[in-house]
Amino acid sequence: MQTELARLRAKTDQELCTLIARQLHRSRRLAGRGAYRDAAKDFLAARALLAGAGIDVDRATRDLATNAKAIDAILVRNNDQATAFGFKGTPSFIVGKFRVPGVLTMAQFDQAIADARKAAAKKK
Repeated sequence: MQTELARLRAKTDQELCTLIARQLHRSRRLAGRGAYRDAAKDFLAARALLAGAGIDVDRATRDLATNAKAIDAILVRNNDQATAFGFKGTPSFIVGKFRVPGVLTMAQFDQAIADARKAAAKKK
């Protein structure tokens, strides 16, 4: 039961993060086209979603500003790694020596892991 609750919670968190990311991406796109009023509305909507999820938005904003250089460095590193692996988008995974692009079900993950173990066993 707890595992199922954890999955539900993770799914809810993931959906919330996805919604916020889309909202912020849209606001940047709008601002880039000069639609600043719409961009500001989207940004405020994203802040409201975060606050509604119990996140201290002002603290998160301060923390983001404080850690901006470190965050940017991590994003550059992650992008470089993704490029080196040939990933074209997210999510993407490495399972054993296999590159696995896209969303997988648990059954597909199980199969990818089984295939990776089988390939590793053949090399021994």
